Amino acid sequence: MKIVDYTQPKLYKDSENKKWNLYYKVKYEGQEKWTPQKEYGKNYTLDRKSLNSIADLKKRETEFIKVMGALEHHLKAGVSIKVPETVKVAVEERIKETKKLALDENLKLFLRLKGYDKPILYVMEMLTT
Repeated sequence: MKIVDYTQPKLYKDSENKKWNLYYKVKYEGQEKWTPQKEYGKNYTLDRKSLNSIADLKKRETEFIKVMGALEHHLKAGVSIKVPETVKVAVEERIKETKKLALDENLKLFLRLKGYDKPILYVMEMLTT
C-alpha cells in the first residue's frame, strides 16, 4: 500500500479550544476515494500524549505547526505513520535504492583498481614498462 496523493494538512481548532487536530486526506494506491485522516500529535511526540493536553494555546499552536511540518515531510516521502504498510513499502524502496547505489559504486571501484576505467592509459602503461 503506497500513498499516491495527499492534501496539505490544515490545523482545525474547535470553538472551546479542547480538541484541535490536523486534518488531511490521503489517496492510496489502488483506491479511487480519498481517505480522511486526523492527527492529534500523539504519533509525533516522545511521551505519546496528545498536544491537546497543552494548556497554553500559543504553545499548543506552535507544537501543532511543528507536527504539521513533520507530517508533510512524511507524506512527501509516501509514509503514513498510521498505516504500517506504507512505512514498510518506503523502507523497502530505500533499501533497493541503496543496494543499487552500492553495487554501482563497487563496480566502479573494481574497474578503477583493475585499470579498466581508462583502458588506453592502462595499455600504454603496460607497453612502456
